[in-house]
Amino acid sequence: MISVVIPLYNKEEFIVECLDSVINSISISSCSIEILVVDDCSTDNSLELCKSYSHQISLIQLPRNSGPSAARNMGINKAKNDFILFLDADDLVHPYAFKYLVDTIKENPEDNVFLLGVDYLDGTFKRGLEKEFSIKRLSKFEYHRNLIEGVLLFSASSTCINKNIVNVVGYFNEHSRYTEDSEFWARISERFSVILIDTQLIGYRIVQGSLSQICRENLSDIPILLTTLLEQNKINKSNKTVRLAYSIMFLKYTILIRANNHSANKILFTKERVFNCINFYFLLSCFFAFSPSFFTKSLIKVFRYLKYRK
Repeated sequence: MISVVIPLYNKEEFIVECLDSVINSISISSCSIEILVVDDCSTDNSLELCKSYSHQISLIQLPRNSGPSAARNMGINKAKNDFILFLDADDLVHPYAFKYLVDTIKENPEDNVFLLGVDYLDGTFKRGLEKEFSIKRLSKFEYHRNLIEGVLLFSASSTCINKNIVNVVGYFNEHSRYTEDSEFWARISERFSVILIDTQLIGYRIVQGSLSQICRENLSDIPILLTTLLEQNKINKSNKTVRLAYSIMFLKYTILIRANNHSANKILFTKERVFNCINFYFLLSCFFAFSPSFFTKSLIKVFRYLKYRK
């Protein structure tokens, strides 16, 4: 029923714990679930560690380093089962994750997208798991609402999809290594409602020096998520949620680009992008675009501390 797709690049510190958590959860669920690890030309000991699991996983090696999107797309194409759960190699699944997920998929056969609750990790799961878990049906554009509220429901470790939806929305964009997963969720959210299993079943690890952090700290170009939100805003002109999500992300990327000491107004402030932005957020963006880079950098540090502290 489910294929777990794990893109792998230099995660020797975490991959064993990740795989052990998946295998343990599968054993409790008593379901037939395949594990696909797609190695993106790791240069550390990650690949050798995975080879010791050869009887339990399918190990795929990309011919060249191509980024997590290429690894996920390869996993989608190689998967034998109808549903795919994406999982990053430094994250964990709860022992009952697959039991709850399989039960939920069986009870909602017409649905194509399922989300698992996330717990931020600094080691092991801190919260206990309720014996009874609740299911929430969320309408289309849920990811856009998440962007507005600043919450993490969709992620590269908590989202399970029917693999056939790539025939509708397309694959992960392989031309960018920043916001490439977010852009994929935005395309899905525009077309599909989702089912949320509202209890913490995924341990999401905040790792210093991750690819997304490196890209964010060196951001100097237009993130593909913003480009997709702009196009969705133009198509869904009467949808206030889409326009607000676009405007908030316009502001966010203005701050990030300025924090990296680049000129945000030269990069972001085209006539089309400004026209589609809500005036309030554009004015805020103007303020940050001309603020000192140390000010916006300090603002980001404070925000991340408040967001991820336990």
